Amino acid sequence: LNKECKKNKQRNHEVFINYRDSAEKTFARELADEIEQKCRKHDNTLATVFLDQNCLVPGERWQEGFMYHLLNSTLIVLLISEGALLKIKTADEVYSDFISFIELSQDLEIFIF
Repeated sequence: LNKECKKNKQRNHEVFINYRDSAEKTFARELADEIEQKCRKHDNTLATVFLDQNCLVPGERWQEGFMYHLLNSTLIVLLISEGALLKIKTADEVYSDFISFIELSQDLEIFIF
């Protein structure tokens, strides 16, 4: 498993963006671009953002890369639309993936906006 992001070659990210529904994909990309352009770290370098479509390497086991970057990010942003909630209710695989995410995040500080 290649643990480097294919876009920025980072192993750790300041922000991890996750979405569940294809309708959220464009917004997720726009949000990632906005954060990468405007948010700076304490040393004045730009923040790095994990977004699956930018960072995961095609052909690799995405679940492992996803979980690695999730656990090695400072801030996690979940985009959950009505469509995503419907998918969670109707798909066992997505539901179990979502439950695994919640279980992993128990040690994280969560803010809901």
